[in-house]
Amino acid sequence: MRVQTTLGSLILSAGLCAARACAPHPQSTTATSSWTSETETATSAGSATTEIVKTTTGATTEETTIVTESNSAVESSVTVSSSGFETSTIEVTTSVAEVPTSTTEDSATTTTSPAQSVQSPPNGNFEDPTLDPWESTGTTAVLAKSSECYEKNQCAKLPGPYSGNTAKICQRVEIQQGYEYTFAAHVRQTCTYFDSGEQEDLDCSPFVNFVQLTIDGVSSSSQGVDWDNQWHQYSDTFQYTGPSIDSTDLCIEGVLMQGSMYSFFVDSVSLVRGKSVPIPEET
Repeated sequence: MRVQTTLGSLILSAGLCAARACAPHPQSTTATSSWTSETETATSAGSATTEIVKTTTGATTEETTIVTESNSAVESSVTVSSSGFETSTIEVTTSVAEVPTSTTEDSATTTTSPAQSVQSPPNGNFEDPTLDPWESTGTTAVLAKSSECYEKNQCAKLPGPYSGNTAKICQRVEIQQGYEYTFAAHVRQTCTYFDSGEQEDLDCSPFVNFVQLTIDGVSSSSQGVDWDNQWHQYSDTFQYTGPSIDSTDLCIEGVLMQGSMYSFFVDSVSLVRGKSVPIPEET
């Protein structure tokens, strides 16, 4: 900030005062001061307020410049005294304190559903020396070897004939309330029947026999089995909102509608617990 002050001519009867020993005179002498003030204000990081207070006493004029910085709340003053015919130039340097700025970043919390949990039933790939803990009904299940299996070295074979045209292999599993599940198994069938007209064995018709995936008290899905003697994956996805079950039967069942010579093969059984699902409120 720059303040420039120019004092004009002051007319005094100095000669009379010296000659007459400053005796009283009928006329009064008036001191006249002419002021020109120029103010430049520059603000870099905040606002400044300038106040000029002028006081005149006799032949001496006192000017007080007050600079107030709004950001730092610091007040500085400069006093200028001038008498006679002096011209004074005063430079006032004002320092501006920058107010520190703080930035607050909001942190976001994201909640995700539990990751998928593959709950393959024990010995779900049938690679153990025995079928335990699997149990069979309607036939006596056995372990099949290598080339007959979907993967690795062993799988389960449910050979015919079946009692009541059905056979299944089961074990106990736990089901928790409020989750989506996918129950899957790889199955293939070998099936022929004797055609009396042709007097020969023919392949069973496609999708006449069924594979049924069942979790007792939870879900059941029945799907037709192809006739091509190839492995196919069959699956059932469901949402369970009932009470949690500590132990219930998980079964793969072959249902025979056609065939005189047949077997079902089962391999790579899995039970995958997926995303959580809403549980209805009790009424």
